[in-house]
Amino acid sequence: WNGIQVGNWPVRTLSRGHSQLVPFSMTVGKNVNQYHVVLRSARAIDHGRIRIGPFGTSLNSIHVICNGKPVAGKLFGSGDSKWVWVDFGDVDAKRIEISAKAL
Repeated sequence: WNGIQVGNWPVRTLSRGHSQLVPFSMTVGKNVNQYHVVLRSARAIDHGRIRIGPFGTSLNSIHVICNGKPVAGKLFGSGDSKWVWVDFGDVDAKRIEISAKAL
């Protein structure tokens, strides 16, 4: 596979101390060693976390960009793959763009 698109997906979020159900749209593009994720929501996203992958088990380093800025990503193994958790922090935006590239 090289991509997936989801629209109007109801996601339970905690925003500014309140639980709310927010419709999300997401596109994921994939090539050999990189994922590109775009999240869009009906309301601003003030904090979020997403798991991106899978990557090969030999991966030891990853470069993650969120909305044009480098961010830390936490690699972890699960089964026969590695994944990266990306916290996109206190972003008050309706659109989040993340790239995760294996190094």
